[in-house]
Order: sequence, then structure tokens, then C-alpha cells
Amino acid sequence: MPANSRKHQVRTLVIRVLLSSALLLTTLPVLSQGQITLDGSLGPRGPLAGPNYRVGADLGQIRGSNLFHSFGQFNVQTGESASFTGPNTIANIVGRVTGGQQSFIDGRLRSEIAGANLFLLNPSGVLFGQHASLDVSGSFHVSTADFLRFADGAKFSAHLGQESVLTVAPPTAFGFLGNNPAAITIQGSRLRVNDGKTVSVVGGDITMVGGSLQAPSGRLQLASVASPGEAVFSRLELATDLQVDNFARLGRLELSQGALLDASGVGIPGSGGPGGTVLIRSGRLMFDRSAIFANNLGNVDGTGLGVDIGIAADAVITHQAFITTDGLGAGRARALRLTAGSVDIDGSLIGSAGPFGTTGNTEVRGERVMLTGGGRIISSTTGPSRGGDVTVVATDAISISGRDSSGRASGLFSNTFFSSGDAGRLFVSAPTLTMEGGFIQASAALGRGNLRELSVETGRLTLTGGAIIGSLATGSGKGGNVTVSARESVSISDPTSGIASFAAGDPGRLSLSAPTVSINGGAIGTSSAARLGFVGGRGGILQSRQTVSP
Repeated sequence: MPANSRKHQVRTLVIRVLLSSALLLTTLPVLSQGQITLDGSLGPRGPLAGPNYRVGADLGQIRGSNLFHSFGQFNVQTGESASFTGPNTIANIVGRVTGGQQSFIDGRLRSEIAGANLFLLNPSGVLFGQHASLDVSGSFHVSTADFLRFADGAKFSAHLGQESVLTVAPPTAFGFLGNNPAAITIQGSRLRVNDGKTVSVVGGDITMVGGSLQAPSGRLQLASVASPGEAVFSRLELATDLQVDNFARLGRLELSQGALLDASGVGIPGSGGPGGTVLIRSGRLMFDRSAIFANNLGNVDGTGLGVDIGIAADAVITHQAFITTDGLGAGRARALRLTAGSVDIDGSLIGSAGPFGTTGNTEVRGERVMLTGGGRIISSTTGPSRGGDVTVVATDAISISGRDSSGRASGLFSNTFFSSGDAGRLFVSAPTLTMEGGFIQASAALGRGNLRELSVETGRLTLTGGAIIGSLATGSGKGGNVTVSARESVSISDPTSGIASFAAGDPGRLSLSAPTVSINGGAIGTSSAARLGFVGGRGGILQSRQTVSP
């Protein structure tokens, strides 16, 4: 090829590269200026001016107390803000994003309308960065739903090609049309609403890495879905619920690296208020080194559920994670309920404790329930009020084994310590109960509190490795009755395992019922300080119906 021809080709290539670079540079200001754009379906069309975007009522449409907005893009970068304004008659601000791109929010979302709730729908996904924050006096709801349904049946679609009805009715459900709803990711964000308000996160897979969602004395509701259906939520003044029964499949919810969901009661300064409610619905839950709190810090009694977790398949709770409804004030704490296909609690704690108020009941149900590495389900009181009941039910099997790094054993516990309050009841049921170490135990120490009933119902019971079922009362209160009923067999296979009841005073009754009991060095029995030569008390009563194989 002649030299002149080669020079011409090189010159042409250089010119093309320069032109491409110039075109790219000219598009960058447009992208940075178009972080929030209006799609023109409900008002004007075009980009809003940033970095402090103002979204006035004149840019959308009002129906009664609802203000509707429609965006092509909705992104709030670090250091930016988006402020919604309008008349004080507005109760709900509803914004949809129709442009087909994920929303990235790393700045502040603000509403200048007192008490108004803010709804943000983007079926293409939402990502919150570590600098994202809220300044909303009402509730905040974010979803990747395809539409928002209202109480009168009207639907506001997030897709321009589908019919939407602007209505005066309040919102009641997030609707999904496809099998792969877009994800919502929260990366270190700290999103908080005012006392008594709600934060909703409803979408496909939900991932929360660090950060926090906080609704003091209010409600946190998270739902991950993976098929068409509607996630129906209740108004705050009604009984709390988040219904996902009409979904064929649910998605995955993962919380890690210190993520916090907190609906604990803060209330009036100096007195506190009842804890709020955390509602979770998903197909799988991965909960690692994180916490869920719905504690009552005040003097007003809480009622109903403080934590309600419903998982279709596996709930895995690991590495010093905590889920609690503690009673830290004088008021009654709310209850805790965890239901899943299988529950795996590894080195983590679920339950309710408190120094003053009555602690909440704790209920765990699943096909299988496994406690390992120091995993515990507890109720504990150190005050004058009664501890909450603990109920653990599996339709297949319960297994308890292992200790954590500090030596704490896995187990199910109902305790009263340094207290005049009675411990709660402890009820365990499963076709198979296997304990390789660990405890199912009611304890009372250094106080006047009494123990209540400990009941175990199973088909086959196996105790080994120092496993203990029983009650221990070393204070002045009474020991509780211990009842173990096995439809098939009981096997105790080492000297350090057993079924027992001990008390400084009255240890209560121990009742064992099983067709076959096999003991290889273990123990079954009751004892009191009087029997051991100490002052006071009387021996317990052992009732049994079994065939014993030594």
C-alpha cells in the first residue's frame, strides 16, 4: 500500500476517534442534567433542574388527597435532594418511573407536605446508596411493582402502555405482573421515618448490606416476591398484616454486615412508647450478623405481634444475629413469630427479655428447626412482671447441638433471674427431637420468681453429649412441672445427659411417658435442697409410664 494511502487511512481513523470522543463529551452534561425527568404523561415533559430538585404539584395531577407524578428517570446523586411540594390537603404522593432504567438514590428524599406519605414505584429496580436519607413526615413506600392498587379497585400502572386510573381512594396493594420482578438494594443507607409511621420495601429480591431501616413505634414491612400477584398491606390503624398469599413464588431477602431493622418504641421523651412491628415475607431469608428489634422502651403496653416473619422455604440466621421484642420499659412487649419451611439458627438469638415490663411471647414454627453453634430461643425476665411463653413446633424434626465461641450452649430457655416475676411457659413439639448437647430448660435464680410448665411432645427423643431437658430453681420460688411425652421412644446415651428437675424448695412434678426408654448412664429424676441435706423444700414427684432398657 502506498505511503500516501496509509497516511490517509490513519488520518481518517484519528478524525473518527476524535469525533466519537467529542460526541461522548457532549452527551455527558445531558446525562448529568437528566437525573430526574418528567415523561409528560401527567404534565410537562423534560428534565428538572438540579442538584436540589423541586417536584411541585403543578408537575403532576391531584385527585382528592392523592398527588400523582410520572417520571422518565428518577435518580438522586450524592449531595443532591428531591423535594416534593403541594397543598397541605395531600395525604399521598405517588410517583412512578416509566423510562425502563433503575433508580439510584444516594441523596435526600424530602416532602414539604406535612404528614403526606411518599410512594415511589420503579419496575426496573431501585438502588439506595450509603448517603441516601429521608425527610418525610409521613410514611415511605418503595417498590418495583408494576402497579399500585387503591381501595376502590383502581390501578395506577408504572407502564405507560397500560391503562391507569387516578383516584381519590387510599393505596392498598403493590401489584406485580411478571415472574422476575426487579430487585431493591440497600447499601449502607440509613432510612428513618417519624414515630408511628411506616417504611415499606416491596419488590423482587431484596438485599440489604449494612445500613438501617427505622420506624420508631411504627411499622417496617418488607416483601420479596417472584411471580405475579398483589402484596396487600393494612392501614396503620388496623391490625398489622402484609398478605402475599396469592403469589405462586416468593423471592429472596438477604440482610448482612450489620444491617438493622428497628421498630422499637421511642415515643414521648422521658416516658417512651410501645414498640412497633416488623413484617417480613419472602421465599428465603438469609440473615447474617444483623439485627431486628421491635422492643418496647416505654410504659404503654404493646399488643399483638412486634415481629412477624413468614418465609416459604429456608430461614437461615447466623453469626450473632438478633431478633428481639424486649420489654425495656414498664409496658408489655409485643410478641415474636417466625414461620418458615426450615429454621436454622446458628450462633444467634431469637426471643424476648426485659428488666421491667412483661416480655413478649415467642413462637417458632417450621418443618425443621435447627439450633447450632450456641443458637438460642429465649424468654427471660429480671423484673416484677411475667416472662413471655416460648413455643417451638416442627412438623418433621427439631435438632439442638453445639456451643458458641464463648461456651454458651444451644437451646430453648425460659428464665427468671433476680426477679419476683414468674418465667413463661416452654412448649416444644416435633415428631423427632435430637439433642447432642444443649438444653431445653426453665431456670429461676436469685429471686422469688416461680417457674411454670415445661412440656415436650415428640415421637422419638434422643439425648446425648450432655443434653438436658429440665428445670432449675435456685431462688425461693417454686420449680415448674416438667412433662415429657414420647409416642415411640426415649434414648439417653451418655452419663451427662438426662431429664431432671431441681429446686431449692419445691421442684415440681416430673412426668415421663414413653413406650420404651433406653438409658445408658444418663439420669431421670427430681431433687431438692432438702433431699441433699440443705434447709427447706421437699422432693419432687416423678411420674413415669415406660419400659426401661438399661
